[in-house]
Amino acid sequence: MPNNKKTPGRGIFYGMILCWFILGLLLHNTAIIIIPVIVMLIVSVMLGWKKLSIYSHPMAINHYNEGIKYLQLNEWDRAIECFDRAISTHPQYAPAYQNRGLAWLRKDKFDHAIRDYNDAIKLDPNNVTLYFNRAIAHFQRGYHDKALADCDQVIRLSGDSSTIAVLRGSIFLAQGRNEEAIIVLKDAVEESNRSSAAHLELANAYGRVGNNILALENYNTALAIEPRNPVLYNARGLFYLRTGTFTEAIADCNRAISLDAKFVYSFGTRGQAYFLLGKYQEALNDFNRALKLKSDYKFAIVGQALCQYAVGNTKEAVQLWQTVIELDSKYNSVDKLIEDYHPATEFVEASRKLIIEFNNEHNNKP
Repeated sequence: MPNNKKTPGRGIFYGMILCWFILGLLLHNTAIIIIPVIVMLIVSVMLGWKKLSIYSHPMAINHYNEGIKYLQLNEWDRAIECFDRAISTHPQYAPAYQNRGLAWLRKDKFDHAIRDYNDAIKLDPNNVTLYFNRAIAHFQRGYHDKALADCDQVIRLSGDSSTIAVLRGSIFLAQGRNEEAIIVLKDAVEESNRSSAAHLELANAYGRVGNNILALENYNTALAIEPRNPVLYNARGLFYLRTGTFTEAIADCNRAISLDAKFVYSFGTRGQAYFLLGKYQEALNDFNRALKLKSDYKFAIVGQALCQYAVGNTKEAVQLWQTVIELDSKYNSVDKLIEDYHPATEFVEASRKLIIEFNNEHNNKP
């Protein structure tokens, strides 16, 4: 997340006041001298009251500081409780909204995060980090145009496009604008060759256009930069899976899980690999473990359904697909599955067959 840069506006303002004051001295004009002094007094009082409005709520600050401690411990729910109390005590406390939004973001509660960032921006409209984080929330929620608008705000306020380049590239990828994504992400890599995130997204982009050599090269570079990052192993595992090298995919997932036993997405990826190998029980075990970690993980429920369907348990498979539909009605076709997870072609085709089975079952109901 980018740091805020100080804007020159306040410095220019004070400089103009000083020039006015000096002009009054030179002209021996009392009125010219007094006017800037009065203006300075008014501004100082206003700024003083702004600071005082924060420090006159010590309980809000205490709750806020406690929330920050829980954020650092990755205890999102407890952090949110503290920020709730801070906001209840001092409803104009922008940092409390900002960091509660961050906690919601970490919990994948993107609508909650967006609401908090909206409130924080009303109170602190020039805070670059707020637009950056809201762009992430908008992106994760699928609001791609809004995410790009927030990226533009980051660039406008910071004067620096490099801090937001990787996210912009990710958004272009999600919109299917693969070539534009590659251009942006190549620039990001050139700007900072030690950015694992830039190499990761560039690898994803090359994978989308079928350039597997450059895709694998960038996955490997990202892992060379951050060899203990489970996200990177999972990403390369997905690449191996989509290119049909299932043994390598499983090995990367194993590595990711060894680094973080609660990294839910590696169980989903490994489950998909086992499914494609016809190892349905191993696949089902992984999907079950994923759902214990994240109960609304739709891909894992899809995986459970496909495993049941593959071994002839059609009734259980249809019931599980009904669960997916209840979470997201757009799963009445494979399009949403592809948009959300980009699974292997064989996994998509198995899903398509089960959706036909699901629709037939429901159409035959009296």
